[in-house]
Amino acid sequence: MSNAIGSLNEIDTQLELALRLGYLTGTDYDRLYQALDECLALTYGLRKAGLYRKQKESEQ
Repeated sequence: MSNAIGSLNEIDTQLELALRLGYLTGTDYDRLYQALDECLALTYGLRKAGLYRKQKESEQ
């Protein structure tokens, strides 16, 4: 999960650069950033669920 989160953060940086350099319009940036934000939320949720499950298994 750490690799996935790191990769998504790299995409965040690339989107910001593309916007600043004029390769993306504000509308395109907003649309892509929203998709990225959803991916990050899902990835963090999966990580949290995995950690919770691992903790529950170790308690038994």
